[in-house]
Amino acid sequence: MSAVVKFIPSHRIDRQLLLLLIAFALGLYLRTLAPGLLSGDPGEFQFAAWRLGLAHPTGYPLYLLLGSAWQHLLALVGVDPAAALNAFSAVIGALAIALLYIIMQDWLRGAPAVRRAAAFFSAFFFAANPTFWSQNLIAEVYTLHVLFILLIFRSVQRITHTGERQDSVSPHTPT
Repeated sequence: MSAVVKFIPSHRIDRQLLLLLIAFALGLYLRTLAPGLLSGDPGEFQFAAWRLGLAHPTGYPLYLLLGSAWQHLLALVGVDPAAALNAFSAVIGALAIALLYIIMQDWLRGAPAVRRAAAFFSAFFFAANPTFWSQNLIAEVYTLHVLFILLIFRSVQRITHTGERQDSVSPHTPT
């Protein structure tokens, strides 16, 4: 059984709403982004990612590898490495919001307009949630964790939908 996980909606309205959510979230997060070097864990991540070192245990190696690539890429155009890693969290958070819209739109039942509205507002309110918003402004691992949790949800959602379709199409043969 091959289950392809679909991330880009097929309807034009869904794609437009998705882009609107990404633009809103990214604009909100970048506008309120921490401007540079921070203290505590975010500052530790900013230094560790730039030098490809390890932060405190557990080390968060994937975040630091992705963050290091992001920092060095943006350093080529003159962006401060500390601000670049803060922006990395904002971009990851905006992608998580888009994925939440896709998950909710597929999960909800009813008329397409109602599903779109409910999915849009659930993603919109999650993007503006003060706790989630605050983690998108600094170099922290939580936005990447949220993205991975949503990727797992989406994968399970697509696999179960594929299984339901196969069960409903194939006739049940009693043994």
